[in-house]
Amino acid sequence: MDAKQMDLIPVYQITSALPATDNRLERTGIVTTADPALQLPEQVQHYWNYREALAIDDGLIFKAHRLVIPNSQRAEYLKDLNAGHLGEEKTPLRARETVFWPGISDDVRNAVKACVVCQGDKPAQQKEPLLLHDVSSLLWFKVAVDIFDYPSHHYLLVADYFSKFPVLKKLVNLTASHVISVLKTIFAEYGIPVTMFTDQGTQFMSEECKEFARRYRFQLEHSSPRYPQSNGFIEAMVKVVKNIMEKAEDSDFDPHLAMLI
Repeated sequence: MDAKQMDLIPVYQITSALPATDNRLERTGIVTTADPALQLPEQVQHYWNYREALAIDDGLIFKAHRLVIPNSQRAEYLKDLNAGHLGEEKTPLRARETVFWPGISDDVRNAVKACVVCQGDKPAQQKEPLLLHDVSSLLWFKVAVDIFDYPSHHYLLVADYFSKFPVLKKLVNLTASHVISVLKTIFAEYGIPVTMFTDQGTQFMSEECKEFARRYRFQLEHSSPRYPQSNGFIEAMVKVVKNIMEKAEDSDFDPHLAMLI
């Protein structure tokens, strides 16, 4: 393998990791070729400051790991970036991980501000005292668990303290045995954490749950009985997940896809 071939390997890896179908990438390549801002010399100044970070592969232009989007497709990508309606802080973070064009940060913020769904349901200020947690630098080392209703179903949410990655499962009933059974399937897929933090719900305070922790060899911790919702992390995660589900429903968007964005 010569040096030129070695230089191409990261570009192909970037292409395969993009949040876009092969069909969209093909269309983006075609539009990139015809886009004046990416082709005509008099408009190249918009990309001059980024010239050393740009790369071309199969009709697509990349700035490092981010796909450069032509003018005519930016509205389409903005719509997808905001599909989860995560607000003015998290949506720009999503953009910085995937796509690029000059002024994208302002465009994303303006799109969020103009979104009726995003602006219609801002989170309320937390008023209850929070518990401080030592956050590990390892994935799935410590997880928080909670049960919530939406709108007429019960859901189990497990979230990793380090990555904030949520795992959501619909519950058939609220018995301890069923909740533990669902937790076992999650742990079988993602691994057994060192610590599981919960509120003092009857499912988590039961002898079955204590035995589950002993057999699976993880530490079971609970929030304060005086402030049953004092675990700010999982409470915040529940709000995020509920907002995604509600806004996906309001905008007629697949909630499962919205959870992945």
